[in-house]
This record gives sequence, C-alpha cells and structure tokens, in this order.
Amino acid sequence: MKEEISNNKIINPMDLEPITYATFIQRIHAFLIDSLIFFPLSYFSEYNLFEAKNFNIVVLVALVWFIYKPLMEWKYGATLGKMAAKIKVVNYSYELPSFNQAMMRFLPYFAIGLSGLILNFNMFCLPDFQNAKSLNDIGKLQDQLSSEGVLICYMFYCYSVTKIFFNEHKQAFHDRFSQTYCVVVYKKNKSND
Repeated sequence: MKEEISNNKIINPMDLEPITYATFIQRIHAFLIDSLIFFPLSYFSEYNLFEAKNFNIVVLVALVWFIYKPLMEWKYGATLGKMAAKIKVVNYSYELPSFNQAMMRFLPYFAIGLSGLILNFNMFCLPDFQNAKSLNDIGKLQDQLSSEGVLICYMFYCYSVTKIFFNEHKQAFHDRFSQTYCVVVYKKNKSND
C-alpha cells in the first residue's frame, strides 16, 4: 500500500482489496488502546480528585484529550490506538480528513468532555469537596449535582455509535456528519503485483 499518493492521499482504493470499513469492535479495540495510553494521565487525574484537588489539573488533562484526538486524526488519519488497530480516518476521497472534518468528528467527544468539565467544576466548588477522600464521599457530592448535561451527551454519543450497525460503510453519525470513513488499512501483498 502506498502511504502517500499525493499531498493528502493516504489510500489508493486500488491498493485495497476490497475497501474494508472498520467495524464497531475494531473501533472499540482502538479506543481501548488509546485509553491504555492515557492511563497514566487518568491515574494522575484521579489522584488530583482525591488529594491535590486542583481544578487546573482537570482542565489540563481535558485539554490534552481535546487536542490529541482531532490533531492526530487530522495530521495522520489516526490516533495511536487506531494506528495499532490498522484503522485510518479518511474523507470521501480517501484522503486525510481536513482540519474541519477532524474537528466535526470530535464534536460528540468534545460535548462529553465539556459537560464533564462543567460537572467537575461544580463539584470542586462545593464546600465539602476539600474534605472528600473516598469514592463514597465523591459519589455523595456528585449526587448533589445535576448531571443531565453529561447524560444527554452520552446518549447522543451512543445514538451516533449505533449508526455503525445500520450503515453499509459502518459510519457513526459523527462520521456521516463530517463526511469521513474509518477504514481498515492492510498492506497489499507485493507478491501479487
């Protein structure tokens, strides 16, 4: 397979036999790999929640994710998890997505992250937050907050992802909205040339 055909072309459709669209399971696999990559940052974020209690750290962790996913998909067509799972994000011309397409694909994730940031900010502002040292304490504080925004964002994300099962190109709603596909990229066997 040719990695670079033109400036943006990453897949020559003739090099794929046939084009294989990434399944739900393959995409979950890529997401789990990304989650493992971000585990140290997530652990640091959890430590902050119970010990440091610095909201700036929450914002910093969110910013890393907000930048990582759309930037990687725009520049390389894949996050590290997608690279490991042999998945590329491409536009309808099988080119790297534009910056706008990468950002539009990221909208459901951004909505979840932003609503989570707002929820965390509200929790950090509660008077009892500084004394919360256990999961039970944090759970009681979260019960005092309105989490409908996060729930609505997760419901939209779930709706978007279920579209993969009903679309011939296995596009989630955010793929269709951004005019992109997730394809599985296998190198063409040179001996077949």
